[in-house]
Amino acid sequence: MNKPWTALFTLLCSWSVATPAFDLQDAWDAALGYDASHSAAAYQRLAAQENIPQARAALLPQVSLNGSYQRNFPIEPDSPDNNSYGYNVQATQTLFDAGKFADYKQGKLAAKLADAQFDLSEQQLLLNVSQAYFDVLTAYDLISASSASKKLYQRQLEQAKTMFDVGAATIVDTHEAQAGLDNAQVQVLNAEQKLHLAQQKLEYYTGLNPNDIARIDGKQVSRILNHQTLSEWQQLAYLGNTNISAKQLAVEQARAAVQKARAHRYPKVELQAAYQDQHQQVSSMGFTENVHSKGASVGVNMSLPLYTGGGLNSQVRQAQLELLQREDELTASKRDTDLQVREQYLNVQSGLAQVHALEQLVLTNRKKLESSQLGQQVGVRSNLDVIDAQKTLADSEQQLAKARYDYLQAQLALAQAAGQLQSGTALQQINAAIRQQPLRKTP
Repeated sequence: MNKPWTALFTLLCSWSVATPAFDLQDAWDAALGYDASHSAAAYQRLAAQENIPQARAALLPQVSLNGSYQRNFPIEPDSPDNNSYGYNVQATQTLFDAGKFADYKQGKLAAKLADAQFDLSEQQLLLNVSQAYFDVLTAYDLISASSASKKLYQRQLEQAKTMFDVGAATIVDTHEAQAGLDNAQVQVLNAEQKLHLAQQKLEYYTGLNPNDIARIDGKQVSRILNHQTLSEWQQLAYLGNTNISAKQLAVEQARAAVQKARAHRYPKVELQAAYQDQHQQVSSMGFTENVHSKGASVGVNMSLPLYTGGGLNSQVRQAQLELLQREDELTASKRDTDLQVREQYLNVQSGLAQVHALEQLVLTNRKKLESSQLGQQVGVRSNLDVIDAQKTLADSEQQLAKARYDYLQAQLALAQAAGQLQSGTALQQINAAIRQQPLRKTP
């Protein structure tokens, strides 16, 4: 009676649901939650945040409680027997300590610097993920082009053998077609190896199944345009580049270090308060005396270094030299960023030009192959001409695939150099060119 339902349930369980394809945004999101290095950087960032409460704690009241109990065991019979116990509470409050205030300022700067360093590591992770993503797609396109070329050579080889059997062609045509087929097979194997390595890298960063990657609509790539000028990108980089921000924070930290070194010359003033309660019992010669004392005290302590052997002056000079070092590093960072923006901007411009040129070259080579095949049929083209045309078309298709992904990666690298990788529109434009369909579906 339940057999039909059992059979239906078994059939449904035997079907595996196809995993939705993931795009570049999905890969980024997965990497942020999966990559161990990024997780370690996040913990390092959180640990650096603790510099603030630690430095602030030194400016707040410090209260301590001490207790004691002591009992003496005399060796001589007539020696007094002393027992004592008690406790005391001490409290101190910093009234003026320039060094502690400088430590607090440095703690806040250290937390901000940790944020900037975390952003840098995150941006590098996102670039690595996008490069791995495009490497997988490049390998798939190489396999597709090599496989198509292999099929053409197989067909050409069959035609050459048939024409040789009927005496319409020489054995040379057969050997040439066989050589082209063997070369195409080698290209397929190389592309498969590249695909395997690229898939491993993508899975290493994201933990996702690389077989479920979503392909990019190649025709849409050349429509992803950069409408900003070089000067506009340079201005964005000057304001938003994370590396420049980190170097600026390092300069502020160095200035705070100079202030801290100078602060050691200033007086330190503390307010102190204490309360104690002590009990003592003295027994000697049959007599016992109990002593109980308690009381409170309040005072202000001031300390001022008069001579430290030149150590404080040396610390000030050292901090000033480190400040000059950080300022030069900031200048170098600005120049490096400007150079990176220029290079990536040129890569984007030249990459787009290459994509357009290679798209036209593929169309031309495809027409050339069709013409060569037609010419072979009417006897004006040889088998070698057709093989050369096939090889030229396959090479141009592979170059076009690589140029498209290099162009997209250059767009992301430019956005990263300008500090616009997470907040810019480059990712949204690339995702818009991605078709939500996996290259391979789970059967």
